[in-house]
Amino acid sequence: MPAAKSELDKLFESVAKFVKKRRGEWEHADWEAFVAQVEQLGYPGGDELKRNLGNMLEAAKYFYLQVPPAPAKRKSAPRRKAAPKKPAAE
Repeated sequence: MPAAKSELDKLFESVAKFVKKRRGEWEHADWEAFVAQVEQLGYPGGDELKRNLGNMLEAAKYFYLQVPPAPAKRKSAPRRKAAPKKPAAE
């Protein structure tokens, strides 16, 4: 049975999901909703939370934008069956 995730693990996952879902861009309303979500994890609100959470998001955004997007998977053409081998001449 896997160990329960700590509130810190949940916070890091939330930051990563927030940045990835928005592809590194968000509006102020998104930010405010995220702060409220983090407060629901039990972290005390206020300026200290907002400052540090903002730093976490900006750091995650930096790293997110540094990694090139994965190339789209191409569908390969169906393989052609090889022609049957001709019997060896006697």
